[in-house]
Amino acid sequence: MTWSPGGRLREERRWVSVLFADVAGFTALAARLDPEDVRALQIEYFARVSRVVHRWRGVVEKYVGDAVLAVFGAPHSDEYDAYRAVLAGLEIQRELAGLALPDGSPVRVRVGIASGEVVVDLAAVRDGGQALVCGDVVNTAARVQALAKPGSVVVTAATRRATATMVRYRELAAITPAGKPEPIDVWRADAAVPPQPDRHDAPMVGRRAELSGLAARLGEVARARTPALVSVVGPPGIGKSRLVREAARADAVARWWFARCAPAGAGPYAPLADVVRGQAGVRDGDDAPTVRHRLTEWAGALVEAGELPRVVDGLATLLGPLAAPDPHVEWACQHLLRAAARQPLVLVLEDLHHADAATVRFVRDLPAAAPRLPLTVLVTDRSELRLGETVPLRPLTNDETRRLLGRLLGRAAPTDRLLRLVGGVPGYAVELARAGVGAGGVWTEERSDEGRRRLPGPGARASEASASRHSEQIPERVRRSVSARLDQLDEPDRAVLQAAAVLGDAVRADAVSALLGADSAYARAALRRLERRGLLARRASATSQLEYGFGAGVVRQVAYARLPRAVRVDHHRAAAEWLGRGLARRRAGVDEERARHLIAASELARALHRDARPYVTAACAALAMAARCGPVSPPRTRRRWPRSTRPAGGAGASRCVPGPARPGPPPLGLRDAGDRRPATRAASAPAAGGRPGSRAAGSSPGRPRARSPAARAYA
Repeated sequence: MTWSPGGRLREERRWVSVLFADVAGFTALAARLDPEDVRALQIEYFARVSRVVHRWRGVVEKYVGDAVLAVFGAPHSDEYDAYRAVLAGLEIQRELAGLALPDGSPVRVRVGIASGEVVVDLAAVRDGGQALVCGDVVNTAARVQALAKPGSVVVTAATRRATATMVRYRELAAITPAGKPEPIDVWRADAAVPPQPDRHDAPMVGRRAELSGLAARLGEVARARTPALVSVVGPPGIGKSRLVREAARADAVARWWFARCAPAGAGPYAPLADVVRGQAGVRDGDDAPTVRHRLTEWAGALVEAGELPRVVDGLATLLGPLAAPDPHVEWACQHLLRAAARQPLVLVLEDLHHADAATVRFVRDLPAAAPRLPLTVLVTDRSELRLGETVPLRPLTNDETRRLLGRLLGRAAPTDRLLRLVGGVPGYAVELARAGVGAGGVWTEERSDEGRRRLPGPGARASEASASRHSEQIPERVRRSVSARLDQLDEPDRAVLQAAAVLGDAVRADAVSALLGADSAYARAALRRLERRGLLARRASATSQLEYGFGAGVVRQVAYARLPRAVRVDHHRAAAEWLGRGLARRRAGVDEERARHLIAASELARALHRDARPYVTAACAALAMAARCGPVSPPRTRRRWPRSTRPAGGAGASRCVPGPARPGPPPLGLRDAGDRRPATRAASAPAAGGRPGSRAAGSSPGRPRARSPAARAYA
């Protein structure tokens, strides 16, 4: 049972990070200690580890002996699950450093972290049960932990890629755990570091109006010497940081100070502390006297001598371990910024939506604390805060997206499918290009924790591009970003979006209602909410009903890939049945759509070791109807179905046999809908009431009968 009675999805495929912590030498330890001492040690150890896991918003999956298994990214993801898992691992080591055995010797712990796809039991997560996740990544985390040195945190390649700009790593020798066919690359996590800025070497397209408006506002602040707070707002990947960096490059008047808000774990005023470290030249590992010396040299050139000791005291407190907001620190920062802003100054705080409440309040009040000074506080935000004046960024138009992709790819014009995947989001375009998507929209190779895996090229069969692997063809960073957006939805709305991912680019409320068994009024309201969030967009429709499509194809890919295969089968079957009920209101392509859903259901059914023959037979009938050639019995056919959709009895297909199936969102390796494989000659089907080989009524001798677009596409 995949759906609960209340309409909630009980299981979901998700990308998570799994942390495995284990006490080194526990077996020998338990053998020489009294059982009561062992139990007391376990209770204290489990309590400390679970506190750390919960502080970093992880879920303890289970306790086994001396081991703790925790999951980050279920039931909700914030795009930084791997980062929180690594921070939790580092804190576990610090937290247990003071835990000692009865004889005074220290407790040593090994921590292993791996990231990958699992099936999550959402009901168990909500109820606090065990057996939350299932997947190879759990075994990988356990194997990595077992081979780690005591006192270390070791991560796999996928975890390291997701956190490379926020954690300092040391590469270790590859390991070959038992049961793994290839070695696994691993790294040791040493410490968290301030988030590094993203690369901004891609061309900027379609932002001329926003850039000129921002430059004009900065010039006005410098001339009038009046402070301003400006927010550049928009969804992830829309180009907020790119616009700010371009404005900085074009500004030859003001000084620019940059900081980025860390997504997790930062204390009060953390981005301000990063600004001070960068400007004063404070390095990691500097002792307290060195820090004060560097702060005195830097601040001494900005503030008056009488205020310098108090300012340095506040800045030194800011750079130390600060657990709570401090008015003295705020005064020191305000005083320093007022002094620095005697000349035009732009303070940039990126990703303010990650900042703590004290930092947000400080930023909001800063312009009022610096009157008659040319100070611009420029922040980027995902629309949650909208402080001060806002510069909203819209998706690029199709022409702008095409120009951007053309410049990124540097070869032939991008395909229509690639344009649909990007959906006007520049960040998606950049990541797809960096991942190796060319004009044909094909990946050639992908790295994972399990090693290299060849991905399908043009014309690959659907069986070679399993629907369960669709999201793996999306770059990791894009997949994390989209998954976080999906997790901002409540469960019913997310279910509607996932049903829409099955339906494709012509989503109607009555179709969603048929798939979910929901009320049509609720489906209409949910589709409108998804449109307001920018996940769906209205499409032109030949009917009186509203139709929606996905704003960006990557959203559809990720939403579909998170559905369990059994739910996909049910959804595709329900979609085909809904289309069949609508045949009285025939519209172009409805039979081909029915066949597409039935073929997808057949492939998924075979992957689940179910009988696929009913779906194959129904798909043949739908294709025959589309080709106007009447129903065809599969056992009489000359051509065969692809192996992944062939009935168990070996029956072939009709002359209306489909080309490569496209279950759900088509994998990037497959061609566009209008680019099917060439038609091949097949035996003539009998005309109504006629014999095989006889001419259809109205046809001319020696002239082939005209075929419908469906017959030409699928023949």
